Amino acid sequence: IRDSLGSGLPADVEPSINVVSLPGLFHDDDFRTNVAVTAGDQLTWATFELFRGNDGLVAGGVTRKAEAGEQNQWSIKQIFGDLARPGVAMTVRVTLNKPGIVYASLVDNASTDSAVFLGKQPASTWIVPAVAHIPGAGGTFWSSSLSMWNTTGNTAWVELEYLPEKTNNLDGGLVLKNYRLVPYETRNIHDVLKDEFDIENGKGTLVVESTRPITITSRIFTDCEACPAGGTSGNGVRAVPLAALASGETVLPGVRTLDGFRSNVGVVTGDRIVSFTFDLRDQDGTLCKSAFKTVAPRTMQQWSIGKLFGNGFVEPDPAGSIVVTGNRPYLTYMTVIDSSSQDPVFVMPQ
Repeated sequence: IRDSLGSGLPADVEPSINVVSLPGLFHDDDFRTNVAVTAGDQLTWATFELFRGNDGLVAGGVTRKAEAGEQNQWSIKQIFGDLARPGVAMTVRVTLNKPGIVYASLVDNASTDSAVFLGKQPASTWIVPAVAHIPGAGGTFWSSSLSMWNTTGNTAWVELEYLPEKTNNLDGGLVLKNYRLVPYETRNIHDVLKDEFDIENGKGTLVVESTRPITITSRIFTDCEACPAGGTSGNGVRAVPLAALASGETVLPGVRTLDGFRSNVGVVTGDRIVSFTFDLRDQDGTLCKSAFKTVAPRTMQQWSIGKLFGNGFVEPDPAGSIVVTGNRPYLTYMTVIDSSSQDPVFVMPQ
């Protein structure tokens, strides 16, 4: 029985009036979805549109409001009635008249665990920092889903490139070409590494390139047949446009290693070798230990806190942070896992 469940909520997002979309939503016997709007310092009206599978736009012009500084959330059924279909992926597009923040929570009905997806603007190249099809702790098995929405009225051809971890992928990873999305289509791949790359045991990074602007979301989750409660646990993995890679310093807050928690740190490199410094700091900023790593081009590498810093480091109490510095463009992320539930929280600084 799981003791606790949780989900990461990004705290670094500035309110804006951009039109954003949220693909990969379900509302049926297996999942339920809520869409939330947090207003800035003014009353904000949100206009919602629903795109379903390859049916395109099935509902639009639905408005809801959030008072200044207020967060409101609504289920798919509350916004769109009975338009959801079992097992059919949906996208909600949201237009705000004043600055605000939009996100969706996809809740597994069996485990009550949620994955949080931020509203996104379209791009032609996306990076999913971590995808997996690999055994986990306590009888679990990690998999990754990918959802894509073609934001345009033209057919999009999508290429998925898998970059295996700890590998120099400068000459290219494993590529699937000519993946077709019809106009305004939402498509979900339940287990992207197994279903599309026939990977039985592996993890790495996924690069998504499209001939038309698209938006994507990804979820990493565990199927656990041995768990008495059944269901799955999981979390949204924050996909980012290619432009998000940058050199310099970033901070990963919320490192936990005590009281049954474990933390992993990962990096994704651009097309050059990157030298990294990792500084583990306590809650008051005291330096606990530093580590130095060099990572090959176009690869993901991930370490537990113990493996990264080795013997003799002071564990942050109750929580701390890691300051990551890289001399060339990179992404970094962290997962904090509750060992009692195997539930992850995914943290990114961007």
